[in-house]
Amino acid sequence: MLLPNKRIQTTAVKTNPASPQLMRKALAEDKEEPYMSRRKTTLTLFVLITLLAACSDIPASEEKRKETLLKGFPEASLTIFPVTHSKITGPVDKSPEYRKFADALERAFREEARETAGILGLLLEEKGYDRFEMTDTEFRFPEGKAARKERAAAFGKFVSELNLMTDYALCAEFTLHIEKSYQEVYWVMVDAKGGIVWEDSQGPDDPDFLVENELAGCELVCRRLTPVMGLDKLPKKELSEDKKEALREIRAKKPPSRSEFEAIENRLETMKKARGTARVLIRPTRVDGDHTEPKRAAHLAELINEAGLWLATVAQTGPVLEGYGWPDESVVLWLFARAAREHAQQHPADSDYVLFADYWLNPHGEVWAVHFVVLDRAGEWVIVDLQNSHQKDFQRISPKTLADCDRLVLERLKEYLR
Repeated sequence: MLLPNKRIQTTAVKTNPASPQLMRKALAEDKEEPYMSRRKTTLTLFVLITLLAACSDIPASEEKRKETLLKGFPEASLTIFPVTHSKITGPVDKSPEYRKFADALERAFREEARETAGILGLLLEEKGYDRFEMTDTEFRFPEGKAARKERAAAFGKFVSELNLMTDYALCAEFTLHIEKSYQEVYWVMVDAKGGIVWEDSQGPDDPDFLVENELAGCELVCRRLTPVMGLDKLPKKELSEDKKEALREIRAKKPPSRSEFEAIENRLETMKKARGTARVLIRPTRVDGDHTEPKRAAHLAELINEAGLWLATVAQTGPVLEGYGWPDESVVLWLFARAAREHAQQHPADSDYVLFADYWLNPHGEVWAVHFVVLDRAGEWVIVDLQNSHQKDFQRISPKTLADCDRLVLERLKEYLR
């Protein structure tokens, strides 16, 4: 499987698909599933980590038009249609595996269409706009190069035949190339009679196009709609706790951008040069997501000092970082990593680095997962690591106790600092 960075564990690595309580069932199912259908997130992330290239149906010159506030906004109402994906482009018939991969992606995207529209709705509401409705009615933009030039008109005709109860309707479409990832984010807004009021498209040639997943695509749409819907004129709205949590979990699924991975790699190179002399503070280890154990931090610091990796000291107290994320272990990882970064930036330590570890056991007391995060003095990520039964070091050490988890973290640190 490809990784955005061979040294950094991200959501592209194989994560445990369920909660610790469902471990036995999940592992049994995993052995039976073929690679191409194994996990929806794995399928999606394969294309997200590839390089972006050209091609947008709307010329860049059209994007330079003046962005004026549309009539009635920000008080106008809006219906948001499910976000669609066009057919996967590129050499989808290059091999049977390519064909199977493309088909699996398209199925996954169809299943996620309403969920992706919901993300866009949350982002708009976060901006202070809540005069929208979600609809389950799906619209498919026409395929084919010639027909795609009439996408806006096709959506307008579709809406004109509905009994739309809002002032406007919005539909977005994402286009992916099987080898080059996201190639276009397109959206159109029409009035209740189907008249086109706004059409926009962004692709890899546009400076604002940094799309690597559905969340980034929705964020792009939200940014581009801000001036035309007057979102910047609205007072910031306080979301309900459940919506805040939903956005946190959605964002946790989003791995860092390529530029952030490059920055992480640079920080790691700096850390390597300080091996043996850098001071690191070990925060109390989070266990099972609901408590911390300072003695785990003490044992880990002892192992690090004995190995001569760093000059490790122990923080006697520390927070139980919030954010669980099960059944998706990738969400657990990135919620933990982001919470660690937030804490490190809000509570700077008198050390060169800070380490947070996170251990999970199943109900039978067996080790389920080991995560850890290392941050520099500025509170920026240097290492974000995930270990479970799918990873070689986990399999080799085969941790049975929390002390074994400490040893696994030590072995991973040795590998990073090599």
